Amino acid sequence: MQSTKANQVDSERYLTPPKCAKILGVDDWKVLGWINSGELPAVDLSGGSSRPRWKIKPSDFEAFLATKSNRAKS
Repeated sequence: MQSTKANQVDSERYLTPPKCAKILGVDDWKVLGWINSGELPAVDLSGGSSRPRWKIKPSDFEAFLATKSNRAKS
């Protein structure tokens, strides 16, 4: 039971793909593509079920934004 509570607490600190998509002004599928390609680190909190529940650390999202920003400047 404690691990469920820990997952709830952890998931509150993480961003979801739809939230990231809204921030970036892109479709959810674009964010999922970045996750699947490894460009955007994310954690699957589904516990191995067939449908992943991706969560993104705010620090990983900020680092991802910085790399995207640097690529745009190059």
